[in-house]
Amino acid sequence: PSDLAYSLLYALQAQTKALNPTEGIAMTQVLQVVGSPSLGGAERFFARLVNGLYEQGTEVAAVMRPHSGIAEQIDPGVRHLYLPMRNMFDHYSRWRISSLISDLKPSVVQTYMGRATWLTRLSERKGLVHVARLGGFYNPKRYRHAHYWVANTTAICDYLRQHGFPPDRIRLIPNFVEAAAPLEPDETVQERRKIGIPEDALVVMAAGRMIEKKGFQDLLLAFAGLPKTINGRPLYLQILGIGADFTKLRTLAMQLGVQQRIRWAGWRADLGPYYSAADALVCPSRHEPFGNVLLEAWSYGVPVVCTDTHAARELIKHGENGIVVPVRSPKAIAGSLLSLLGEESAASSQLIKGGRETLRVRFGKDQVIASYQSLYEELAICGASRVSRRHKAICSTSATRNESPRRALGYESGAIAT
Repeated sequence: PSDLAYSLLYALQAQTKALNPTEGIAMTQVLQVVGSPSLGGAERFFARLVNGLYEQGTEVAAVMRPHSGIAEQIDPGVRHLYLPMRNMFDHYSRWRISSLISDLKPSVVQTYMGRATWLTRLSERKGLVHVARLGGFYNPKRYRHAHYWVANTTAICDYLRQHGFPPDRIRLIPNFVEAAAPLEPDETVQERRKIGIPEDALVVMAAGRMIEKKGFQDLLLAFAGLPKTINGRPLYLQILGIGADFTKLRTLAMQLGVQQRIRWAGWRADLGPYYSAADALVCPSRHEPFGNVLLEAWSYGVPVVCTDTHAARELIKHGENGIVVPVRSPKAIAGSLLSLLGEESAASSQLIKGGRETLRVRFGKDQVIASYQSLYEELAICGASRVSRRHKAICSTSATRNESPRRALGYESGAIAT
């Protein structure tokens, strides 16, 4: 559709549905905005957080793209708003986000990833606060105009500080996943039947976007190096996700002769049946800031093997709650899987117990929701008055002077404590 068609469509929606004044517009406390076109780990966390805030009594509204799959994950009691947000230069969506903010009057606007963050612009004079939430080492240019930043790992917090973001406006709040009830053995058999895997099989699972940095090519090479059976049980690989490398990966699987023992499931909104059917999860990424799949696996009682990325360093204690292997090492992945799946249940049980304990202590739903609510309450009280105009002015001009924003602000000289 043309830009004009999109403009007419969403303008009509705004008038007839999204901005119905009888639906309590002024009650929105937090506006959550995500511009992703598909449903991945970050998008599933967006839905979990929105639902969790709503359950805890926070007045929240969600802005997202239509047909992205995210809306289906969000409680129907939450206010759903739709904008095209087709790219970073979608001026219509930028204008509509500003209009929504003016009408809904939230205390805090929280955006996710580059597109939604870049399209959201708030004036300090209106007392509103823009919180940008980061789950990766993104281009800082796209986030610098926000007022506060939430990162889900210590490494990302450090990254922001290193790029001159004010330390006192950076918050560390991790992700969480919903607790999953363990299945009985007969229920596991039923789940395997649903996805076409033999009842007695050993199942290795992986999930993620099929792009090079996710390391699926390394996983396929590792799987090809494993025997077809372990202790008399057939070995299968279950892969969930889509992406630009899907065809290339399918071709590699056929070349390696393992295609018949791989199940390609695509994207699935409900991952529960797949985790329930798995005996181990592999996160083979070459670059992974956090790794929601690790939390999800722990929740379902699945032991994990993860490459030595930021995610592993942030989440895993080798041998206690998971197994860490070198990046780009199919041989190491294969060796760890063979050891894990070929051992008695004691070793696997220890990793499962450790994973669940890590999830409970560090990544519990109640703790994470409470951390966000505390931040929103703090920002609602202080408004944007604490946002430093000097910081914005210096950061916007330091690049043209080829000067470090940290040095310009005094961080590197020791004038300001970090």
